[in-house]
Amino acid sequence: MDYTDRSTASGYYEEGLRLSHDDELKARLLLASAKCAGGEGGEGSWFYGQYEWKKRWGEEPKSNKFEGKFYKELKKLSHTKYYKTVVSKCKYFEYYVN
Repeated sequence: MDYTDRSTASGYYEEGLRLSHDDELKARLLLASAKCAGGEGGEGSWFYGQYEWKKRWGEEPKSNKFEGKFYKELKKLSHTKYYKTVVSKCKYFEYYVN
């Protein structure tokens, strides 16, 4: 079994997003999807690379191929309680929205 393969979890999150009508649940699923896509913000993830790029070059990178697509959707749910929690507790997301 490959413990680094996140495709099964990612598939379940996407299915939940497709079926859910609850914005709070969608917000939770979007954050979980972002963590799957980017390896939870560790080295090699989009945000780690973006931070290093910005620190070195003083500007944002041109693309965001991992967490960015999920964080973009999560920003649309800014009215939810979970969104407010994520902004206050997740530095990767806080960096993205600011």
